[in-house]
Amino acid sequence: MLAIGHWSGAIPVALLFGAGLWAYCNRPGKAEGIQPDEAAGEQAVSDAKRQVLWLERVVDAVDAPVLAADATGRVLLANQAMLGILESDEGGVVGARIEDLFTQADLIELVGRARREVTAEGRVRLSRRQRTFLYDATARHAALGESGGVVLTLRDVTELASAVQLKTDFVGNASHELRTPISAIRAAVDTLIGPARNDPAMRERLATMIRDHVLRLEDLVADLLDVSRFESPEYEVRLSEIDLHELCAELDTLTGPMRAERHLTLVCEIADEACTVRTDRSALMLIVRNLVDNGLKFSHDGGTVRVSAAPGEAGELVLEVVDRGIGIPLAQQQRIFERFYQVDAARSGSHPRRGTGLGLAIVKHALRRLGGSIEVESIWQEGTTMTVRLPGALSVDEGVSGSEPRCHP
Repeated sequence: MLAIGHWSGAIPVALLFGAGLWAYCNRPGKAEGIQPDEAAGEQAVSDAKRQVLWLERVVDAVDAPVLAADATGRVLLANQAMLGILESDEGGVVGARIEDLFTQADLIELVGRARREVTAEGRVRLSRRQRTFLYDATARHAALGESGGVVLTLRDVTELASAVQLKTDFVGNASHELRTPISAIRAAVDTLIGPARNDPAMRERLATMIRDHVLRLEDLVADLLDVSRFESPEYEVRLSEIDLHELCAELDTLTGPMRAERHLTLVCEIADEACTVRTDRSALMLIVRNLVDNGLKFSHDGGTVRVSAAPGEAGELVLEVVDRGIGIPLAQQQRIFERFYQVDAARSGSHPRRGTGLGLAIVKHALRRLGGSIEVESIWQEGTTMTVRLPGALSVDEGVSGSEPRCHP
């Protein structure tokens, strides 16, 4: 229920009396000279009580936190959303002073300005449950008694502000990542048509440099398009039957050149119960391809990357990509799914293991579209295990156990 501790005194009595008196004076039949009776008065009071109860429920159902205080700053009411922010019950809020409930100077200043019959708005930060939330706060002067009062409302804009910041960071990072290879290509071209015009060895070296940076640009643009595609609200998941053995064979072909260069091995282990799945093939291939690429990239030369697929609970597909490479430091494991974030500290495009920094971001967004999740378990200098869970990807025949898997190893 709505926290209305102080309203149980003079305010509700006056409210009920006034509402009852109004209903009594304006009751049907008054103009015809019908005499007042006790039943009509009781009905008016009952109607007023019902309206107050409805008002309580409406304010309590409002998702936005709402708080009302009198002219002295003492709280008259607070709805459930506001009690949740204050992490208290009505007994600890109603009757307390706003200055005792909030320690943020900017919010207290907003309330003070509203007391002077000024509508005050601002953005404030409030901490709760060991997290910091951002709110748009509005304080308005209100006629709550002879000396007035203040109504404070809050709107949670934490996710909105985070999205705006992510967009700003994304544009900045993308610009930086694109500028680096473009600048290198331009420098190489200027050298080719200038000092290296008659130097075959230098021309060969610059041509190789240009090719490498063009390939990097191609990878970056392709990854940017993939991120944009999965983030778009127009993206549609297209379900189809997928043979995981065929997908692994395709993956073996795609990663062949990288593995041959560093003598790496790719091993796929598909359980009979999980050889056929139903999901979006394009999304699944991007997920597995990016995870395997990461595993190969950060494996030691001559190492092995293992891909396994097994059934989970209630038709869930559990995919694991395991490497015994350099691992991920614990402090950085929560950031690896951010766009353009790379565990490797080297930021130069010439680094042999450098990627676009978008692979795991693509994995995260693709899994979100498929309703799946991913977990990371890594020990620095010992290896990494990526576990993907896709609910409902395995068909479960109702009433039939031990059905024959459709495998084509």
